[in-house]
Parts: sequence; structure tokens; C-alpha cells
Amino acid sequence: MANVRLHAIRKSFGTNTVIDDVSLDIASGEFVSLLGASGCGKTTLLRIVAGLESVNSGSVEIDGRVVTDLPPEQRDIAMMFQSYALLPHLSVAENVRFPLRMRRIGARQEQQDKVKAALDTVQLGHLAERRPEQLSGGQQQRVALARAIVSRPKVLLLDEPLSNLDARLREDMQVELMDIHKRLGLTTIFVTHDQEEALSLSNRIILFNGGRIEQQGTPAEIYAQPGSAFASSFLGAANLIPATIAHAPAAVAVLADGQRLAL
Repeated sequence: MANVRLHAIRKSFGTNTVIDDVSLDIASGEFVSLLGASGCGKTTLLRIVAGLESVNSGSVEIDGRVVTDLPPEQRDIAMMFQSYALLPHLSVAENVRFPLRMRRIGARQEQQDKVKAALDTVQLGHLAERRPEQLSGGQQQRVALARAIVSRPKVLLLDEPLSNLDARLREDMQVELMDIHKRLGLTTIFVTHDQEEALSLSNRIILFNGGRIEQQGTPAEIYAQPGSAFASSFLGAANLIPATIAHAPAAVAVLADGQRLAL
């Protein structure tokens, strides 16, 4: 487990600014969701934490160490992609073992023990010798998750991992993700555009809009106390009525037809 600190992050692609002065502190063991519509910058920010994108300015710290200019393999993170990226010619066990081999973590027996523990965590130990094409979509998703946690990284990054699953499987995997997070306590950053996922899974939600943080808070806070019209409309159905605030003598909202509502 490790804390993550982002300070004044800016990122542009040409003249298009996708991350605009974002600062964020994530506590050790916290499950944080980056929530927003497509193109709001949430996935770019996740890739910056992973070391897959550079920054124009700002800094990234993991566990108190500045990693802004370090490659992904030196950050002690693991990332699970939306596409799962399983290797079709390897068995389930060898897919999960792959990051241990690449990073030369432990001898072969130690690696096998770690693989078994990871597969048991996602309840797939009985499918260790199968190939990815022999698995269902939900099982493939669990293999990708086992591969991400096998090395017990300091930070786990999840890029819309449930978006390819049907509604029932998504619900099942939400429960499983919460259970795994509770057992392992990994600092987790979860990217999603799905409000229900964010509200169900997170300790804290960071709502993005146009490359900036629109609002952040616990699921209860951000749902019950939206700080802007955008937050209110994005997080749930909302009726927005144009009005003018007046004092006569107490504060009232004056609607377009002249009606007055006490505030």
C-alpha cells in the first residue's frame, strides 16, 4: 500500500489541454474512482500515474517518492486495461506469472506460489491450465485482475475494467472487487464513466469535467450535495429551473414566471 500525490498536473496534446492544473492526494489503502464523461481527462490522468503518459508540468509521487520521470516498471504499480490484454498462447497460470517473470521476482517455486494465491483470490485456481479462449468474458476479467495483483503492487490502476461485461456480471464483479480490496488493502485508482460503479465501489469519487476536478467527496457526499449544476445532472436525474436570487427581505428564488420560493 502507498499514498499517491499529484501536484499541479498539466497535460496537452498539441493545442488541446486535457489535464488542467489537477492536484490530488490519495491515501494509502484508499479506493478512489475517477468519474466523468468520455474525453474529460480521467484516463489520461490514470496513464500519467502509470508512467504511460508524460506531463507538461507538475509532479507525481508514490509513497513519498517522486516518480514523474520514471518508466512504469520502476513505479511498483500494476494496471488492468479495459481490453484485459491476455496472451493467447499462454495458460491462465502463465498469464498471471508473466509480470513476475519479466520483473524477475522470486525463484520459480515462489512465483508459482504467488500465482496460486492470486488465482485463489479471484476463485480461478481450478482453471489454471486453460487458455484464455476457453474462458468466459468474466473469467478472462478475473485472470487479468489476478495478473495485476500477483506482485502485490503499491498501487493498483483499473481502466474501466467492467465495461465489457454484461449487467449481471458487472454487478458480480463489483462485489468481488470490493471484497478483494478489503482483503488486500491495495491503494486503488479506478476509472469509470458509470455513476453506479463509482457510487458502489469507492471510498471517494473524483468527478472530472473538461480536464479539471469538478467535485470530490464520499459517494454519499457527492450524490446528496452536488456542488454544481454539472455534478447534479451527471450523478443523477435533476430538474434545473432558471431563477434569480433576491432578498425581500429574506432570501428567495424568483422564477421566470414571478413565483417566489423560500431558500
